[in-house]
Formats: sequence, C-alpha cells, structure tokens
Amino acid sequence: MNALHCLIVCRAESKRVMRGKRGLVLAALYLGFYLFWGNILAKILSGAQDTFHLSVSFLGFGSGNEAPSLFDLLGQGAGGELAGAMAGVPATALFFLVTSYLSLPLLATLMAYDSIADDLRSGSIRYTLTRCGRTSYLAGKALGQIALLSMLTGACAMAMLALGAIREVEPGWIATLPHIFRYWFVGIVFGSVFVGAAILISTVASSPGTALLFGVLSLVFGFLVWIAGPEAVSFDFSLLAPYAHWRRLLIPDQVVGGTAIHAAFALGLLGAAAVALERRDV
Repeated sequence: MNALHCLIVCRAESKRVMRGKRGLVLAALYLGFYLFWGNILAKILSGAQDTFHLSVSFLGFGSGNEAPSLFDLLGQGAGGELAGAMAGVPATALFFLVTSYLSLPLLATLMAYDSIADDLRSGSIRYTLTRCGRTSYLAGKALGQIALLSMLTGACAMAMLALGAIREVEPGWIATLPHIFRYWFVGIVFGSVFVGAAILISTVASSPGTALLFGVLSLVFGFLVWIAGPEAVSFDFSLLAPYAHWRRLLIPDQVVGGTAIHAAFALGLLGAAAVALERRDV
C-alpha cells in the first residue's frame, strides 16, 4: 500500500462527499439535530444544581432520582460499573455521548454507502486504479469517510459546548471540555466500525441504491442480534455485533480493550472489502 496514494484518495473522497448535495444536507441536518435538542436541554438545565439527574430524566431513561437506570437500560444490566465510571460527568457531555451513540451508525452508513459503489457504477474506478493500487484506493476511501465523521462530530461537540457556555449550564465549559473531547474520540472509534461495514457493502453491491438498502438492513440486523442474539452452548452470538462492546469505551480500565475490539471489527470489515475488491472485475 502506497501512503501517498492513500492520502490522495482520502482527500478526493472528502471533497466528493462535501461538494455533493447529500453530504451538505446530512451535515446540516446532523448539526441542526444537535443544536435543536441541545438548546432545549440547555434551557432545562440552565441554573439547575443537579444537572446530572435532570439530564438523565430529560433523555427519558428513568426517573431523575435514579440516574443509574440510564446505564442499566443501555448497558443491559451492566449499569452499576458503567454508572460508577460516569459519575460526575457534566450534563452537556452526557447528552453529547448518548446522542452520538444513537446517531453515528446511521450517519456513517448514509455518508459511506456509495463511496465505492458509485465509482463502480460510473466506471471511474478503472481510471483511478491505473494510478494507485486497490488496497491504497480502499484505505483512502475509508480514511476519507472517517475524517469526515471526525470533523462533523467535532463541529457538533463544539456547538454543544458553546450552547452549554451560553446557557451557563454547570459545571461550565472548561470542566466540560475534557469530557467532550474524550467522547468525541469514543464516537470516532465506535463510528469507524460502521464506516467499515458501509464500505464492505458498497464494494460488493451492484448499485448505490442496493448498497444503501443493505446498509440500513445491516444496522437493523446488527441491533437485533445484539438485543436477542441466539446463544450456542458456550457462546453468545450477540457479541458479534459492534453494539455489544460500546460500554468498554466508557469504563477507564477497559478503554484500551474496547478500542482494540472496535479496531479489530473495522479492520476485519475493511479486510473483507479488500478481498472482495481484488476479486471484482472493474
């Protein structure tokens, strides 16, 4: 793999998405979604003393007096350990984290589903591959999508931080900034898995429309496997879904392991995409 070729494809992919109407609309809707609900949350929490419990209640995960119920619901019974790790997290950062986890899978899919399928449909991939190898091409596409996801979630993080500062939500933007930065990184690691899945589907699909359909279906299937995955004699198949490992990214002594698991998911999906692209007649 040629690093220079990879970076050139990465840059071209970022420009392709952001210059298109779909990329601009997705970016505007995503940022608008954060600003709309973030503004409502900021109004509710402005001047409040117990912002953590209020934010949990606002997000609809149990009563304001039982903050761990948020983590019990999302964590499938692992709420105690996760709640302990999240104790004292500023409300603005908590809202950013939950919103990112819920929205990033769909956002990554909608941005990356046609990254390769569109080139295959138009035939432009033939000319690109005369100048760079298939592995460099695929890696550049993946890096471009992850870079876009990083910039977009970073913009949303800064918007949330600014809203909290304007509305004077405790404990203030300086104390909230490290948490926001940490959850921004967590979101990128989590979202990279779905970028890998979208690129794999885009590589094997017959058209961009087919890639979009199967991309959305893969999200639904993965979620269902996580919620109600069948158990073999000694193995729970729900662990094969990326959703099953998100808690590891939030518990301090499991961050390294959680990052490694998500990286393995992403690299495995991209590796499968590379094999499929090598065997595909373009």
